[in-house]
Amino acid sequence: PTVDMRRRFEVGANVDKEGHACCDVKWVQPEIFGSKASATATLSSTATTAREFSLRLSSPVWRASGDLEVSRKKREETASGYSSICTQGLFRLGGGLNQLGSWRLDADWSLRDLDPKGAPQHYPSMQLQQEQLRSMKTSLKYTTSRYAEV
Repeated sequence: PTVDMRRRFEVGANVDKEGHACCDVKWVQPEIFGSKASATATLSSTATTAREFSLRLSSPVWRASGDLEVSRKKREETASGYSSICTQGLFRLGGGLNQLGSWRLDADWSLRDLDPKGAPQHYPSMQLQQEQLRSMKTSLKYTTSRYAEV
């Protein structure tokens, strides 16, 4: 079977999980510089100033495949008087184990910033103003699985 390997550009509108109108833009570029690597970029924005951007690069690597994704999400919590910005990176590498099974390595990090800037007549709580406004999380996970014998 042939696979459609053309550049794609998509625009859509929908409603997010909180019921706000949302606009999405997606761009896919296969075969970067004639290689088997591909890139996907997405941008999403709501009328309530929530914004999300992500960029994913995928490529086969000697007997394996890899993904690198970087994303950034910003959300204005107007009624609570603060905004939240989360920047995240994810690296995945996985492959087969000579007909025996498969393996995968995931490395993930995220950085979250809270900005208690307030809005007219909306100020962040005293508790939020006294909290640490930046946090970072990291994780590393390795998994293997065996194919079932028939």
